[in-house]
Amino acid sequence: MLWIRRAHIPETPAPIVTKHPPPQAPVVTKKLSLGGTQGRQAHSMHINFFNTLSTCLQARASTTNLDYVQHMLDQQVIEGSRKS
Repeated sequence: MLWIRRAHIPETPAPIVTKHPPPQAPVVTKKLSLGGTQGRQAHSMHINFFNTLSTCLQARASTTNLDYVQHMLDQQVIEGSRKS
C-alpha cells in the first residue's frame, strides 16, 4: 500500500466583522475656480506644458535627447515666469 502524505494546510481564520466600522476622515476636495485672464493664462500654461511633454515623450531616451527634454522644460518655466 502506498501512503501519500499531504502537506498541512492551516485553516484561514474568518475575517473579523465589526458591527460599526471605525469612522474615516472625510474626503475634502477643493475646486479651483479661475475666471477671466487668470483662467486663460492657466489654460494656456497647461496646454503648453502638455505639448512640451508630448514632444519630450516622442524623443528617444538618449543622453542628447534627455538634455533636449531638460532644455524644453527649462524653456517652459522661463516662458511661464514671463507671463505672470
